[in-house]
Amino acid sequence: MSREYPDMQRVEPRLRQAGESGYQVLDSFVLPVADWDAFSGDVAQSLARAGKARGESQAFQDLAADLAIFARYRGLFGYAFFILQKVGNP
Repeated sequence: MSREYPDMQRVEPRLRQAGESGYQVLDSFVLPVADWDAFSGDVAQSLARAGKARGESQAFQDLAADLAIFARYRGLFGYAFFILQKVGNP
């Protein structure tokens, strides 16, 4: 996965990076796997419909590749969200 997402990190280094960059972390969370499941299912259905209606495209192939990565590595990666506040002068 380093080829597709070369800067993928765990949460802890990102929290340190935020602090080192002058931000206070007000909150953070990782998107639950159930949300990934719901999203990927919706995307797969939309992708199938769009492919039939519009034909294949590179964008559709890229989305299908992302869905395959999700299915293969389900639960081993995710999206983390950080709510940050700049420390010091605005």
